[in-house]
Amino acid sequence: MAIENAAMNYNWKLQIDDIFEERVQMVTPPKVERKEHRAGKTGNKPDKKIPGKKTVGDLVLEMLVPSQTGDSELWLKFRQCETEVRSVYIGQGVLSELGPGGTAPVSNYFLGDIWVKSIETSNYETTEDAGDLLKRTVTFSVEDYDRV
Repeated sequence: MAIENAAMNYNWKLQIDDIFEERVQMVTPPKVERKEHRAGKTGNKPDKKIPGKKTVGDLVLEMLVPSQTGDSELWLKFRQCETEVRSVYIGQGVLSELGPGGTAPVSNYFLGDIWVKSIETSNYETTEDAGDLLKRTVTFSVEDYDRV
């Protein structure tokens, strides 16, 4: 079954708080890891490895700019960082992987203390079939990321 317009095929949905919801095409999830610590043992025995603090990288999304409404909510979230008031620019979110047809979520990921770190606009080339569609690459800083 062919997709009429592949650029309009959404596989992900991002929701931050109850006001910001975007359909997403490409996701680069944050790297999540626990730093390794070593606990010393006496003599020549090897040190014991123990898990340390959890660290979370950035979430990078590629999103289409809605042609009718634009992406004013995204830019509003970005400008809120200028307030330097954490409770204003920080949100809680959910990233959902959507099943066939982009309807029901297959899996969900909790995004704790998320904020818009950077917005990059793709080129404005209009030679493709879907060339009138503008894409943005948005990087979010994420403090916690976990499958729920």
